[in-house]
Amino acid sequence: MKRVLDELVSAEGAQLALVATQEGVILAHAGAAGDDPERLGALASRFLSVARRGFARIGQGRPMRARLRGSEGELHLADLDEVFLAVLIRSESPVSELEMAIEQGLDQLRKVTHPTTV
Repeated sequence: MKRVLDELVSAEGAQLALVATQEGVILAHAGAAGDDPERLGALASRFLSVARRGFARIGQGRPMRARLRGSEGELHLADLDEVFLAVLIRSESPVSELEMAIEQGLDQLRKVTHPTTV
C-alpha cells in the first residue's frame, strides 16, 4: 500500500496521498512533510460520509469518486469499500496526467484491499 502511495506522490503536482478507513483512520500515507494527513483523512472521511447519505436518500447507490476544487488545488477521493484513497493535488498541476496515475494506483490498491475479488 505504501509503495503505491509513494508512486502516486512522485507524479508531478501530487502533494499528499493517503489510504484511510471510512472513519478517517490513516492506514498509510506519503507526501510532503508539511501536509497533515490526519486532517486530510478526517476531512475526506466526513465528506464521503455526507455524500454516501445524500446518494442513498436520492436512490443513487454509493458514490465512488469525488473531486473537490479549492483555490490552491484539488482533492481527489475514491471509495474502495472499507477504505478510501485521497490525493491532494497542487492547483498548477497537469491534472489529466495525475488522473491516469490515480487510476493506476486505484487498480493496484484494489488488488491489495480485495485480493480475491480482482
